[in-house]
Amino acid sequence: MPTANFFLEKRLDKLSGELITYNVPIYLDFSFNGKRMQHFTGFRIDANKWDDGIEKTREGVPSRKRLHSGKAKRNTSNSTEINAGLNALSNKVNEICESARALKIPLTVEYLRNELKNDPTKKRSANIFDAFTIYIEEKKNSDAENTIKKYTSTLNHLTEFCGKRSNIDFLDLNLSFLERFKSYLVKD
Repeated sequence: MPTANFFLEKRLDKLSGELITYNVPIYLDFSFNGKRMQHFTGFRIDANKWDDGIEKTREGVPSRKRLHSGKAKRNTSNSTEINAGLNALSNKVNEICESARALKIPLTVEYLRNELKNDPTKKRSANIFDAFTIYIEEKKNSDAENTIKKYTSTLNHLTEFCGKRSNIDFLDLNLSFLERFKSYLVKD
């Protein structure tokens, strides 16, 4: 039976040589058919805010009994978001396994990684030009005519600045892009 557990990365700091305990990545450990996959969940947490779910004996020695798969402690900030994300990831991995079994696809680590990578909920957003056009259309009913002209003018300048590159999305916007666009507006 496949099992999904979560654990914190155990890595030493290069300078001090001590275990990193601040902003530590959370990994998924998924075991199936005698194989194991470790996958970064996208979440990070401080080590003192993490409950690994492993029961400890009275002497403080970890036992082999696991109470749960690992989660953020309840009293920490964003613990509900992290735990919900971890549960969703665990469910997603189980769904991939079930669908692979139903379609008679051989379940491998590479297949799981590719399916997790091709998650449709993590696709990139619409490009800037489409979003800006939709914004202008929505504002036509509420904003003044000259304001709409300013929006349209800005969209035209942005289109000229980008040239043939019409697939720019919001993830491509950064400080250097905005500085180059501002320079283009001032000089050209």
